Amino acid sequence: ETAPGPSRPLVPPQNSSMNSGTSSNPQGMTEDSDEMKRWKEWLHDKAKKAAEKARLARKYASAFAKKLRKASKPARRIKPRKLAQSAWWSARDSWSRIRPRQRILSVALAFLLLMTLWPSHPVSQSSDLPSEQSIVRLSPDEEARLQMLSQSTPGVVYVKGKPAPWISETENQGEFVPGGSAWVFDSRHVVTSLKNIEQARRGSLKVILEDRTELPARVIGADTGSDLAVLELPKTATAGQSLPVLPLGPSASLRLGQDVVLVGREATLDMRISKGVVYGLGQPLALVDADGHRDLPVQSCIQTDVLMNSDNRGGPLLNSRGQVVGMAVGADQGGGVGQAIPSDSLQKHIRSIIASGHVTRPSLGMYLAPDGFAEKLGVVGGGVVVQEVIPGSAAKQAGLRTGDIIISQGDNPIHRMDDLITVLEPFSPGDYFSLTVLRQTSGESIFAPFSSQTYSQVDLTVRSESELP
Repeated sequence: ETAPGPSRPLVPPQNSSMNSGTSSNPQGMTEDSDEMKRWKEWLHDKAKKAAEKARLARKYASAFAKKLRKASKPARRIKPRKLAQSAWWSARDSWSRIRPRQRILSVALAFLLLMTLWPSHPVSQSSDLPSEQSIVRLSPDEEARLQMLSQSTPGVVYVKGKPAPWISETENQGEFVPGGSAWVFDSRHVVTSLKNIEQARRGSLKVILEDRTELPARVIGADTGSDLAVLELPKTATAGQSLPVLPLGPSASLRLGQDVVLVGREATLDMRISKGVVYGLGQPLALVDADGHRDLPVQSCIQTDVLMNSDNRGGPLLNSRGQVVGMAVGADQGGGVGQAIPSDSLQKHIRSIIASGHVTRPSLGMYLAPDGFAEKLGVVGGGVVVQEVIPGSAAKQAGLRTGDIIISQGDNPIHRMDDLITVLEPFSPGDYFSLTVLRQTSGESIFAPFSSQTYSQVDLTVRSESELP
C-alpha cells in the first residue's frame, strides 16, 4: 500500500535563525503542514487496522483455549443408582398409563414367555458336555492308526496313462479312462489293478509319487484272474530316488473281524482311506468283466466291509502294523462286499510276473463235470466229479480216474469247482498235496448212484504241473 504522502521528500521547515541570509516563505510552510497531516492520517489508519487484527487474534485464541479445556475435562458419568432410579420411574410412569385390561394381558404374555424359556430340567454346574481337551484327545488305537498311516501313505501312488492310438474315444470314457491307485512293491516295481490301466496297457504310463514326481513306467506282466498288473520303472528314473516301499505281511494270519485299512489315491493326489474288518477268508474271487461274465481262473480272496470304488481300486489293504495283506480289486457283483487279493498270492504272482512275464498256476490235467453233478449222484454236501483225465498228466500219474468225486484237500472241504481252484491257489507247479476222493468200487456202469457199498474213500498224493501261460 502506497502512503498518501507528498510527491517530494518531507523536509522539516527551516528556521529563520538558521537561514539568516534569506527571508521566510509563508506559502511553502502551508504546503508542508498539509503534507504532514496526510502522513498522520495514513499512520493512524494503519494503527487502527493493526489493532483490529490483534483483537480478532485474541478472540480466536480465547475460543480455541476454551475448546481445549472442554475437551480435556473427563466425561460425566451417570451413577448406576441414578440410572436405575430413572429406569424405575420411567417404567412406573408407563405402567400407570396402561389400562387395567391391557395390564392383565401383559402379565399373562410375560408369564407364558417365562414358562417357554425356563428349562424343564435344571442345568447342573458339573455339565456332562465334553471339554475341549477331551474332544481333541485321541484314543491309543486312533493315535497308533494315524502314526501307521503317516508312515505308509507315501508308498501309495497314482498311475495315469495315455491310451493306445487304436483305442477309440467312445471306449475311452467313464470307467475305461486309464488311471488309479497303486503301491510300491520294491525299488523298481509298482503294483496296481489291471482295470486301472487296461486301456493304456500298450500306451504310455506314468507313476506319480506323493511329492508329485512323475516317473515313466511300462507294464511287464498282468494276470486277468487276479486283476493284477505289475509296472516296471526304468533304472535311469529311479537313480537317486528312494521309493517308499510298502512291506508285505502274511495274509494267512488274518482272522475274521480283524481291523484292516484300505488306502487309495485320487488323480489330485488326495488320499482316500476306508477302515473296516475282515468279513470272510478263503472265499472264491468273483471278478466280472465288461460283459457281465465272471473271469476265470477263480482264486480265493479276502472279503471285507471297507468301501471299495474306482478311486481306491488297486490300493493296498493294510493291517494295524502297516503291512500289505491284500490288494483291493473291487466289490462283488452285488456291490455289498469288498474283495481283495491276499498278500500271499500277490507275492507269488508278482514274483512270477517279474521272472517270466506271466503267472504260472498249478494244473492237474483233467476235465471236471459241472457243479451240482455230485448232488445228483446222491453225495451229501457235494463235490467235484472228474469227467476225464488227460493221459500223461499229473492227475493220471497220481491215480485219479474218471468218475472220482473230489471231496477235500487236506482239511479244506471241496463242494464245487471254485473250491478246488481256491485250495490249489497257494501251491506252485511241482508242489505235492493230498486229495481225498470218493471212488466207485462196484456197479455196472460209471457214475453210478452214490452209496457206502458202491463208493469208497481214497487218499491220493498229487504233484502239480505248470499250466500253459
